[in-house]
Amino acid sequence: MPALLAGPLDELAHQMAARPEPPTGGVPLIAMHLAVLVSRLMPAVGWTAGERHADGEPVWTGRSRPYDESTVRKRARDLAARGGTELVARTVEVSVEQAVAALGAKATAYTDMFDQV
Repeated sequence: MPALLAGPLDELAHQMAARPEPPTGGVPLIAMHLAVLVSRLMPAVGWTAGERHADGEPVWTGRSRPYDESTVRKRARDLAARGGTELVARTVEVSVEQAVAALGAKATAYTDMFDQV
């Protein structure tokens, strides 16, 4: 997982774990599952594509093999049902607002994230 995402994903995991009905597994497992989701939802180009094609997921998850797609989808639905979608959306929104403010220009973004789960 790219180091640039480690901090934001860890913060999201802490926020999700602090909710009234948190996802199971605690902060470390939530953070790992978020990282798995991000790596699979990112466009299949560059570093991420190389990692996936080289079966790199087990290297940073510590598992003997990549997560099954059904497991990743079930976990995504669970995280979403427990408020994860709103937390992620707000984190992305804040990140974009900061980037646009720093740039000082309009920004256009395209996403297909709602079609992934």
